Amino acid sequence: MALIDDLQQLERAGWEALTTESGADFYRDLMTEDGVMVVANGSALGRDDVIETLRESEPWKRFDITDASVVSITEDVAVLHYRVMAFRSPEAEAFAGRLASTYVRQGDTWKLAFHQQTSVPAVEP
Repeated sequence: MALIDDLQQLERAGWEALTTESGADFYRDLMTEDGVMVVANGSALGRDDVIETLRESEPWKRFDITDASVVSITEDVAVLHYRVMAFRSPEAEAFAGRLASTYVRQGDTWKLAFHQQTSVPAVEP
């Protein structure tokens, strides 16, 4: 499988987990011990804070990922960046963003080391 396919599969699995109650557990397993997420409001969250925040968050109802691309930095480090449009409910405002996830290979497994969210104007898919 190509690198972009592997990383897109991980991102999609993460978003799928965020549509259920299993998001915190998914990211606990996916993130490196010192992993960081910089979310759309500018907060930088360490792995433990991400897990706690996700346990308290309302699940997403639906999401669409488009425009995915990968930057291979080394054989064991790569960045997947993409556009997402996500909805918590039909009446709630959509979250639209450009996201970038930096993965590091640990053994045979890709782990999320850094994730950045930038809000962008919403454009319906």
